[in-house]
Amino acid sequence: MAERFASWWRNLARDGLPPNSLAAFTFALACVCAAVLVCALFDLFGGDVLLYTIYYPAILLASLAGGAAAGFFATFLSLAIVLSAFSAPVVTQAANIILFLLSSSATIAVAELYRGASRRLHDEEKKRILLMRELEHRGKNTFAIVQSIVKQTLHDRKDAADTIVGRIRSVSATNDIITKSEHQTAGLRTILERELDPYDRARVSLRGPEVQLNAELARSFALIIHELATNAAKYGSLREPHGRLSVEWALNGEQLSLDWNETDGAALTAPFEPGFGTRLVTRLVKAHRGDIIPDFRSDGLRVRITVPMPADRPAA
Repeated sequence: MAERFASWWRNLARDGLPPNSLAAFTFALACVCAAVLVCALFDLFGGDVLLYTIYYPAILLASLAGGAAAGFFATFLSLAIVLSAFSAPVVTQAANIILFLLSSSATIAVAELYRGASRRLHDEEKKRILLMRELEHRGKNTFAIVQSIVKQTLHDRKDAADTIVGRIRSVSATNDIITKSEHQTAGLRTILERELDPYDRARVSLRGPEVQLNAELARSFALIIHELATNAAKYGSLREPHGRLSVEWALNGEQLSLDWNETDGAALTAPFEPGFGTRLVTRLVKAHRGDIIPDFRSDGLRVRITVPMPADRPAA
């Protein structure tokens, strides 16, 4: 019951009630009744209540929720209650009525401006969501076409085709995260979890704070992690039954550092000539003015990556 009321209240605050509807006038009546109850409570406990003042919040709420018609309905209803319950000199009463009507009209006008702005904002938000979904749909179609072209072009080189398609899927998945994000960002932990999910997660340890990457840096990190994970599965610790992988990252001021540590894996030596994947990772890091330091140890690969964070990055 409480959750249903909370949901109704949120929808009321966001969308309001249809203007000139029975629901709008009923809500206005409820607001005025609440104001009458407050007046009665003040009178019961001996408090002093300004005759018209207590009804202004009722008129404001009625106007915000139900529109101008509901606001004027609450205004004249409040006026009728006050005039029937209290008596005052004619001159004073006339001045109070005029002041009350002017103040209520100004309140209703402001509430109507707010309703219009809120409605336009809500419409723009729906258009933005629709546009983002369309872009997401077209992006997926484009990636699907590219994958098909790669597979058809390299039909006689399946390993090469699978490698390229894997990279395409990595970028595509990261694009999905960015598109659905309010600030067009992707979390580093989310990228790591998605890229390492195909492997035995019991042997993978992730440790670090929540860090949001902008779209460009997120796509680069998705490819970097994809390449490192692929190499670990082919040649490193994820290939061995007892191998383990630990990924730790930290944000020091405006610099992000990530340590990729493979242990209990096959002994590795630095390649005489770096392959395409190694060159790709290096170029991606350098493109963001970062550094990458690989360390080929007897029990597995260690890689330390440091990149400066953009000045316009969102707060973690």
